[in-house]
Amino acid sequence: MYNHAEALPTSDVSTAVVMMVTMKDGGTNLYSVRADWPRDTVTWTQPVLIDSIRLNFIYFVSARLGGDSLLVVRSRSLKEGDRGGTIMTALSVDGGRSWKQTAPLYVGSDNHPRLAVDASGRVHMAYRGSRQPGLFNAPGAVMHSAWVRGEWTKPDVVSTDESITDPAVGTAPGGRLMITWTEARMEPTGETPKTVARLWSPGCGL
Repeated sequence: MYNHAEALPTSDVSTAVVMMVTMKDGGTNLYSVRADWPRDTVTWTQPVLIDSIRLNFIYFVSARLGGDSLLVVRSRSLKEGDRGGTIMTALSVDGGRSWKQTAPLYVGSDNHPRLAVDASGRVHMAYRGSRQPGLFNAPGAVMHSAWVRGEWTKPDVVSTDESITDPAVGTAPGGRLMITWTEARMEPTGETPKTVARLWSPGCGL
């Protein structure tokens, strides 16, 4: 069963489509398929397996680093009571024809990471950490990491005030980035959601 797909352009005017598929046995496979346009018709290549996951949940996001270099980030969850989530990353330097797994980033919580590419072409990731490993959708600090020389940097804390939602990250004017998230602020009527945003220039701290 098809679940989710994202398309990434390549340097040869083709498209690499990354798709998540639930298998009949309950597992989840992540594939990439290239769409080529030699003339006016589309030719699809055979699927290439990126990852096969025998766990209960997967979420992925993708980004183009430039040229034919593509990045796919997956959040692999563990069962409640275990260590939590691990962010896995696959890199392709040939437009999705083949993939290499890189070192995982343990984040201690189930989450949906988000990616953004800054003006210099560097990829940034935002996610929600948690002090309650293994607890699905637990509130957590807003974290940031950058993709540098083939691996994620040690995560920085964007906000220690815990978010009740997964953060979003995107580009902003002047080469800056912006992260938004939602906190539960205590009001006389009880806890009230409040959306918070932070702007910064990559390489200048948070």
